[in-house]
Parts: sequence; C-alpha cells; structure tokens
Amino acid sequence: GRLLEQSPVSGVPARVYVRASNEWSAESTADANVYVSLGILLRLDSEDEVAALLAHEAAHIILGHANSDVVQKLQQRAIQLSALAVDAQRVVAEAQGKGSPADAKGVRADEQSRALLLNAAVLSPSWTRVRERNADRLGTDLMVRAGYSPEGMASLLEKLTVPEAAPPLALLEQPERPS
Repeated sequence: GRLLEQSPVSGVPARVYVRASNEWSAESTADANVYVSLGILLRLDSEDEVAALLAHEAAHIILGHANSDVVQKLQQRAIQLSALAVDAQRVVAEAQGKGSPADAKGVRADEQSRALLLNAAVLSPSWTRVRERNADRLGTDLMVRAGYSPEGMASLLEKLTVPEAAPPLALLEQPERPS
C-alpha cells in the first residue's frame, strides 16, 4: 500500500500473491496481480529488499508493461508473413510442377522456426531490457518516496544477477522432531 500511494497513476488495483515455490521468481500480470515465489522472499535479507521487489513489479503494472503486446504482435506478424511467403512459394512451385504439398510443409516449418528465432534473438531481449530498466527506475522512485532505503534496490539487483549463488531451499521438508 505504501508503495502504490507513491504512484503517479491513481487507483492502481495491484494485489500480491505468494506462490509456494522454491523458484527465484516474481512477475506482474495484465490484471494487476503480482506473483512472488516464497523462494525469493526467503532469500531476501531486509524489508527494503522486499519493498524493492514489490516496487519493481508494481512499476511494471503502472507502466503498462503487461498490457504492452507490441512485441507479441510483431512476432505474430512475422510468422504470418513467413507463412504467406511459403504459401506463395508452394503455389508457384506447384503451378510449375516443381513441388509437392509435403515439401511445402517442411519449408513452412523451417521458415516459421527462423522467424521465431529472429524474434527471440533480436526483438524480445532489447524490448525486455528497456522495460526492466524502466521498472527499476520507477520502482526505486516509488520505494524511496514511501520511505524505504534505495540500498534495498541495489542489493536486490545484485542478488538477481547471481541467483544461482543463493543456497537451495527445501521449502516442503519438515524439520526433524526429536523422538
């Protein structure tokens, strides 16, 4: 609540849910929900780090990142264009007696795979990095305005760069009881 009160957008309906999972993950959705795994919460060392995590995810909601489907539309468009190109090749090849429907299916799968790889390698990473930086900036602003230390964001980001270094958790194991 303290974080959302600092939002430049009023009435953000965000809700936070904790998932019973060992994973090092948190995400926001288009319906303004934030899902945080118990695994990440147990690895954080302060209220400031928790505030940083929640502020970052709230920033994604405030900035409309979950609603922003530009990349997805570009990916779908690229796949549609590659499918049209392959269909056009098939029609021309069949008209010239040089191809069969079975050949066209293999070509279509290859072309669509190439389109997906191009999207994954070129479009998505740069789009994601920009969104993440913007969420970090707004998240830091939200948490500082709410009275949390910006060091919480710095230490959270440091932990996120090496999640493998965090010790594994056994969330579902019960402690041994003396007999």
